[in-house]
Amino acid sequence: MDNYIVRTTEDLLSDDICGEVFFDCTEKIIPAILDRAMRRITAFNVSEENPYYTSYEGILYSKDGKKVIKSPAKKSGSVKLHDGTEDICENAFAFSDIQSVTFPDSLKRIERSAFDSCYALTEIDFGNGIEHLGENEDGYIFNSCDSLEVLRFPKQLKSIGKSAFANSGVRAIAFNEGLENIATRAFYGSHLEKVELPASLKNCGSLCFSTVQRVIFNGDALPKGFIGAITLDEFDSNDGVEAVKVYLKDIDKTIYIPKQMSQIGIETAIFHLEGCSLAEADTYLFDSAYRFANVADSAFLAAMEECFTNNNEEAKEFLKKNSTRIVDKLLEEEDESGLERISRLGVVSEEQLKRIGELAERKEWAALSAYVMNQVDDSDDEDGFLFAGKGLVTPAKKLPGRLNLPGVLIS
Repeated sequence: MDNYIVRTTEDLLSDDICGEVFFDCTEKIIPAILDRAMRRITAFNVSEENPYYTSYEGILYSKDGKKVIKSPAKKSGSVKLHDGTEDICENAFAFSDIQSVTFPDSLKRIERSAFDSCYALTEIDFGNGIEHLGENEDGYIFNSCDSLEVLRFPKQLKSIGKSAFANSGVRAIAFNEGLENIATRAFYGSHLEKVELPASLKNCGSLCFSTVQRVIFNGDALPKGFIGAITLDEFDSNDGVEAVKVYLKDIDKTIYIPKQMSQIGIETAIFHLEGCSLAEADTYLFDSAYRFANVADSAFLAAMEECFTNNNEEAKEFLKKNSTRIVDKLLEEEDESGLERISRLGVVSEEQLKRIGELAERKEWAALSAYVMNQVDDSDDEDGFLFAGKGLVTPAKKLPGRLNLPGVLIS
C-alpha cells in the first residue's frame, strides 16, 4: 500500500505498512519500533506541522534538520545528506540498500552501527567536517559493509572508532596525515593486506590490522599499540600469513614481525619499540623479531625474509640450526617455493639438498631440480652444509650488551 499514513506508534507496527509513508505522527517514536518498520518502507514524507520530525529525500530527520533519525531499509542509490546535518543516529542506515553516501561539512558525529550491514555501499564522501568516525561507545559504524573496498579519509580526520570498518570489504586505504588514533579492531576481518600509516598516528588498538601483511610507516616513532595492532591472538587463524613486512621509512629499514608472537616477545617488542625514536631504538630487536614467534612456521618464515632482505647472519644461523625441521615440513607439504627459498640461503646440508632434489625431479620442478643438481655437483662440503655461491654460513657473532632473546625452536 503506497502513501501509508502514520499517525500513531501502532500504525508503525501494522503489517500493512509499506512503500512511501506519510509521517503525521505527533509523538516521539521508540527507535526499536522504527527499526522494525524500516524493512518495508521506501521513503518518509513528513507533514510540515509535525512537531518532532521532518524529511529530506525520503529520510527521517529531527525537526531542526540536524539529526538523521532513520533511513528506510529499501532506500537505494546515492544519498547526499542535508546541509546542516550534525548527527547520524544509531542504526540510522543499518541494512539499507544505499550504494553511496555524501556527508555535509556540518557533520560532527556518527553514532553506533549507523551504517552497519549496508551490503551495497561502495563509496563514502566524508566531506570536510567530521573529525571522529565513532567516539566512546559509537563503534561498528560501517561494520560488515561487504562492497566497500576503497577508503579515502579526509584531511581533518583525527580518529577511527572501535570496529568501525570490521568485517568489511575494504582492500585499500588512503590515510590522512593528521590522523592520531585508530581504535581496537577498526579494520578487523577486512580484506586489507597493505597499509601506509601517517607520521601523525599516535595510537593503534589491538587487532585493528588483523589481516595486514605489509606496513609502510612514515614517522620517527612507532605508535602505541602497533605490535598488538598487526599481530593476532594465539587462537586466531593467520590464514597462512606468518609474518608482517614492516618498512620503517624514516630510517630506511625493513623488519619482519611474526603474525603470532609469544607473550614475552610481545612485551619485549612493546617496551623497546613503541613510542620511542626509531633512530635510537635497539636495532638488534629489529633484526631478531623472528625469535618472538609462538608458532614455528612464523619464526622460520620471518627469519628467511630477514635473510633475503637484510642478509641477516644471525637469522641464517637460526635457520641452519633448525634446517632439518624446516626441510622436513616443506617436503611434507611439497612446497616448491619454500624449498627453493631455503635452498638458496645456503643453510641446508648436502643430504637435505639431495632430498629436495629427489622431490623436485619427481614433481618435475625443472628450475629447482636444476639448481639443486648444480649445487650438489659444485659443493665443497667442509662441514656438511652447502652455500649458494657465497661460501659456508658462519656462526653469528655474539653482540655485546644485547638482550638475551628467547629462541623459539633453536635446537
